[in-house]
Amino acid sequence: MQLKIELDIDPRKLLLVLVTIELIFLMIDGLFNCCWFGASQDLKVLFDITREANLPTWFSSTQAVVVGLLAWVYARQREGLKPQQAATGWYVIAVFFSYLGIDDAAQLHERVATALSNSAESGETNSWLVDQFLGFSSYYWQFLFVPVFGAVALY
Repeated sequence: MQLKIELDIDPRKLLLVLVTIELIFLMIDGLFNCCWFGASQDLKVLFDITREANLPTWFSSTQAVVVGLLAWVYARQREGLKPQQAATGWYVIAVFFSYLGIDDAAQLHERVATALSNSAESGETNSWLVDQFLGFSSYYWQFLFVPVFGAVALY
């Protein structure tokens, strides 16, 4: 069974709309956090682009997941065509953007960092690797994710 969906979307108009929405979020953040000191803390947090769990983060993570899904679809269409690396490359892009969107929405690397930090600082680990984190800064998650992203970059 094949699902065929045709969309007639002008890429330039779509890009313009998406960039406009992002600029609106940027302007609201600037207004609430830099210029308008009377804004409630709830409004500031809702639009603060430096934090997560707010509207700009939701928009950004949705964009990344959609790009990931489109890359999955395109990679699937490229399977069986020559060269095979083209499909593999699109799968790598799909995994990357899917992870990026999910991480942004679910705060995965922050949660991993907190778990690793708590384990390392408690001194109750039985792992040589976790013990090595004790001498590192607060960015424990980098030990886990930098090799993965490095491999993607080298591909």
